[in-house]
Amino acid sequence: CGGGGGGDSDGDETTVSLAGTAATGAAIAGATVQVVNAQGIRATAVTAADGSFTVTVADAPPYLLSVTDAQGREWYSYAAADSARANITPLTTLALAQANAGAPLAALAARWASQPIAPAQVLQAAAVVNANLQALMQAQGVDATRVNVFTEAFAANHAGLDAVLDAMRVSFDCSATACSQTITRPDGSTLLTWNASIATGSITISWSGGGTGGGTGGG
Repeated sequence: CGGGGGGDSDGDETTVSLAGTAATGAAIAGATVQVVNAQGIRATAVTAADGSFTVTVADAPPYLLSVTDAQGREWYSYAAADSARANITPLTTLALAQANAGAPLAALAARWASQPIAPAQVLQAAAVVNANLQALMQAQGVDATRVNVFTEAFAANHAGLDAVLDAMRVSFDCSATACSQTITRPDGSTLLTWNASIATGSITISWSGGGTGGGTGGG
């Protein structure tokens, strides 16, 4: 799944492996995944043809991950604990942007060792993503009240969670201090206007998984 570890990780330290799928609907294949831990130690791996990857890094949670797709768009993810799943998608990027109060995520990555985001804060942001996209998720058979977009196992096979990604396009417009997101359908029409303060009372998600992401088979 993906390539070997690399970056600045010290081979004498205790390490952990983080695995996931990098996709925007289509798999992000042959791309370099970067991870930084809470001590600022970095490592890399390369995604496989199906977007899957495993990256090994020094043991110090939480972890921030990123990948750049073939169009030059950078996507981000997060792992709260060791040996966790950490998909990298527009959904996880939306959640981290929410958790980071709309500030640029590249700047967050640069200061991760001194200012990491707490797991509870990211989990609440993931609930905001689900609430905003609840209708789309439900239409694709994904339980928006329970699915954790960071940890849910899925394949880039146009089913379940991947079908949600297929049905949306996410772009970010960033200044030096703030970003805004645009979420459209594939034809360019507006899918939704982001609501950062949307109610999330019906959504119960955790870092241990849960929900129905679908699309875990091949194809």
